[in-house]
Amino acid sequence: MAAMVQSIHQAVYMKLDHIVILLANLKGNLPFYNCLLPLIGFTRVRNHVYGNKDGVHLDFKQATKPGHVYERHAPGLNHLGFTAPDRESIEAIAQAMAIAGFEVPE
Repeated sequence: MAAMVQSIHQAVYMKLDHIVILLANLKGNLPFYNCLLPLIGFTRVRNHVYGNKDGVHLDFKQATKPGHVYERHAPGLNHLGFTAPDRESIEAIAQAMAIAGFEVPE
């Protein structure tokens, strides 16, 4: 099927534009993201929306079913991965988050 579609139409490169992240407690969780995202190159562009120089936007919204319990291996987003120039950068971000009072996993 995929080969047939590709033969009919040339592949179009599409850059990732945005990801909407639903939070169980928007008000309670935003301080974490407000602290973390500027440390990894995101700038607040409007309420609850951050963008980076690559044009990727993270849009945080209140979940309409906040009683749903997060399970790491259940269907849905497991995690977002970002590149870092070196281990020292990761350690500096972790230290900044800890100083701001957030729990930082080892």
